[in-house]
Amino acid sequence: MADLGRQVHCSPSHLARMERAERPVPAALAAACDKALDAEGSLVRLHGMVDPSLPAHVSSPAEYVVNHVAGVVQAGPLQAPLMEDGDITVPVLIDGSVIYVQVPRRQLLRGIGAGLGMAAFGAFATQSASASGATPIEHFRTMRATLADSDNLFGPARVISAVREQLDIIQQLRSGVRGRDLQNLAVVQTEFGDLLSWLHQDLGDHQASLFWIDRTLEWSYVAADPHATAFILARKAQLACDMNDGATAAGVADVALRMARPSSRVQAVAAIHGAHGLALVGDKAGSARNYDIARAALADLQTDDGSPYGMFLNTSYLQVHEARSHDVLGDHQLAAAEIDAAVGTFGSSWRRDAGVYLARAATAHARAGDADQAAAVALRALSIGAETGSGRALSELADTDRVLGRWATQPEVRQFHDALITYGGHTHGA
Repeated sequence: MADLGRQVHCSPSHLARMERAERPVPAALAAACDKALDAEGSLVRLHGMVDPSLPAHVSSPAEYVVNHVAGVVQAGPLQAPLMEDGDITVPVLIDGSVIYVQVPRRQLLRGIGAGLGMAAFGAFATQSASASGATPIEHFRTMRATLADSDNLFGPARVISAVREQLDIIQQLRSGVRGRDLQNLAVVQTEFGDLLSWLHQDLGDHQASLFWIDRTLEWSYVAADPHATAFILARKAQLACDMNDGATAAGVADVALRMARPSSRVQAVAAIHGAHGLALVGDKAGSARNYDIARAALADLQTDDGSPYGMFLNTSYLQVHEARSHDVLGDHQLAAAEIDAAVGTFGSSWRRDAGVYLARAATAHARAGDADQAAAVALRALSIGAETGSGRALSELADTDRVLGRWATQPEVRQFHDALITYGGHTHGA
């Protein structure tokens, strides 16, 4: 808000009052904000839709101004297209009411990428009904897909506030419903909670991630969807693996395996993270058995099970995680070769994850004694980590740097070490 205020010569407090619909938005200010946000006239058009005879408050009831959600209907999983063109209907909370505002998807992505988030659009919220006839549940799912896409484009730090705002809206809506409507909202809340936990995990903030995954687990119980609960438990196991807590990872994943549907993505994801948990506690045979379960589930995957969970799962995902377990169990050369091979199959949407996996490959190369190759791979990983803002990649590369310490005088290793310090210093000072 402060950045926008400086650009349009308006105090942040005054902008905040307009965001809360406590003050009308002057046409000139709407035009200035439109220019500052590169909104291509969309904010000016929205401003022109406001009836000047209405009071400054814009939260009076209308078809898509929701003071209660008794009319929320059941909706199945929606896989929203992750494109930049077209409009997206954004749920915005204005003084205790939820208003759905149509915003060009391209401009929303640009706004989030600039660190402006939802607040800048909330200032210009109007009573704009969706032409699509989609339900609020579908709007939330479309919004979640767009935020996940923004995470891939801009990194987690710029998306967290927008995800939190959507969770606040869902929580506010939940207070007025019961029965099936409450379950439907809890399902969407579970999906947003999982995304928020993941964003903190990718930043390297494990405690915040753990807080949100535990909250999300509670919401999955309200949703009364054992498959969703199984997935959140599998995610909790994944987080425990990143925290090097193998016993917790293995135990939680075992519960998820017993809850998950057979031959489902959730079963495979739970088996994968349970396998690495077992590797962390030194159970090589148990780890291998779990990876066999994951392979069998992946080979017999029921693609029409209707579940939105674990859509990231594929053979490469399994391979890089099994390689990580090989590294923990001491087979460093095999681990490095497997990760190198798997990363070569990743598409552009996996770029941030590729940085994390390359960092793990670099550590495996270093443990195998190949310092030059480790440094070269680590520099590739650092370039991706710097571009995508991934705390996971930086954490993994710190491990690489420690393992490479005994080769500190080699030029390639020194180059990586200096680059890591430069990037790390920039990150902490940001």
